[in-house]
Amino acid sequence: PGQNDADHGVPGCGSGRGRGGAPALSAGCLVATDDSSWRVVDLPHDFVVEGNFSASGDKSHGYLPYGKGWYRKHFTTSSFPAGAKTFWLDFDGIQTHSTVYLNGHLLGSHESGYTPSRYFFNQSVLNFAGDNLIAVFADATQPDGWWYDGGGIYRHVWLTVIETPGAFIAPWGVYAPSNVTGDIDWHPDGTPFATADLLPFVEVWNNASDSQTVSIAMTVISPGGAVIASGSGSLTVPGLGQNTFSTTINLGTVALWHLVDLPSKPALYTLNTTISSGSTVIDAQSVRFGVRTAVFKADTGFWLNGKNIKILGNANHQDFAGIGVAIPDHLQSFRIQKLKDMGSNGWRTAHNPPNVALLDAADELGFLVWDENHRNGQDAECEILIRRDRNHPSVVIWSLCNEVLCNTNDWVADALRLKKLIKTLDPLSGRPVSANQNGWIGPNTPLDVQGFDYSTGNYDKWHSEAPNIPSISSETSSAVSDRGEWVNNETAGYVQAYDNQYPGWGESAEQAWGGVGVGAGQGILTRPFISGGWTWTGFDYKG
Repeated sequence: PGQNDADHGVPGCGSGRGRGGAPALSAGCLVATDDSSWRVVDLPHDFVVEGNFSASGDKSHGYLPYGKGWYRKHFTTSSFPAGAKTFWLDFDGIQTHSTVYLNGHLLGSHESGYTPSRYFFNQSVLNFAGDNLIAVFADATQPDGWWYDGGGIYRHVWLTVIETPGAFIAPWGVYAPSNVTGDIDWHPDGTPFATADLLPFVEVWNNASDSQTVSIAMTVISPGGAVIASGSGSLTVPGLGQNTFSTTINLGTVALWHLVDLPSKPALYTLNTTISSGSTVIDAQSVRFGVRTAVFKADTGFWLNGKNIKILGNANHQDFAGIGVAIPDHLQSFRIQKLKDMGSNGWRTAHNPPNVALLDAADELGFLVWDENHRNGQDAECEILIRRDRNHPSVVIWSLCNEVLCNTNDWVADALRLKKLIKTLDPLSGRPVSANQNGWIGPNTPLDVQGFDYSTGNYDKWHSEAPNIPSISSETSSAVSDRGEWVNNETAGYVQAYDNQYPGWGESAEQAWGGVGVGAGQGILTRPFISGGWTWTGFDYKG
């Protein structure tokens, strides 16, 4: 059930005080609370979009009232394996500030609505004989952006149960980078092939007090379901510690992940990893990956699998039409296909990490992704993004931040630290680091790829000042026109599609992309050193 709780502060359960000294006013986290009259909701859920629009509301957040809400989920342990001792809850996203309880015990809080949160617990807080309660308090009264954030548990939730004490594969513990080792051969149907190696890493944790030695087995499954390669080894993990196994697996000749049009599909392979104690498999994890090359060059832009490709991208917020930010998985495929139908080949996740379903859809449909961290200087948030998303072949570039979200007391030092963290967590993919920030343009940029924020007339100047550093139009146009609408309609919110209206900081699409009316004809399409661009925006959004 879900219930708005607009009068209550962030709670501690039972007694004491909550975040920021807020008094423990609510019984929402107590097992004994009667929630039989609460409304039953399905996740994902956005309670803000269910409100009434108000002229007195904040324009930048869609004129919808923000508030607070409780979620309560009852469950039993009847399906849990006997002897299970380690458990964790994964929330892919709760807007905006969240606090999570299990049977009245505080599991923890999370201050970002854009990154996953994970809470570990053991059997001591569970009731194996009866009812158990997960209670979540979501405070969406202080949104974290200048756009529509929504509120509530708006992404998926998972409960993981570790059956026996001992070794297990860490969450997001399988890293599957690849390396193309031979020349790329383009078949007549447009599919590139090449020889390649897989360079997997497996992080294994041990929740037992004694060290554990495990056997590791890896199999690679082709898009058609055949086993094409394998690898194995052993690993000793210290008690209550962790260790990492790595190897090289020769894949032979494989199809490369590439941009495709329906009904074709890009090549996606699966790495199945098991760890065993003796002859008993004790844990397993499967990840999809794609094999490809992706390079940004200072003089000629972006190259995918040896072909020079202009990124024809759109920046997008995560909300959609009447459902707010609680996006069903299948809608992500719909949105990407709509953009593909109009000629786009990329998605910038403005201005935050996306949900997993968006990246899955981009992988499956052949769509490039600029994967964006929310704020500069927040190491833990950035680490979550990289660990979660690093196996997606659609992700070709990491972004540290957007505009004022890059500002810190020492923004260059923070950017360099995050860049180093990214290279540590994703050392073998070759993905560069960028940001939508004009303050970091020039020969001393902390970025691998300079992000040009509008300012099309400065392209030549900026390139001449840093001719050896790749560049991309990280945000451009601010194209407010609606495709298929030919008359402005203020009541319905439509803007005519003639590409002649844009805000003061923006440009028309033909100016930004074609250089029409811009000094020396500077534009994304007229300058080979510009790797491409991300038009603001692909879809309308609230705020």
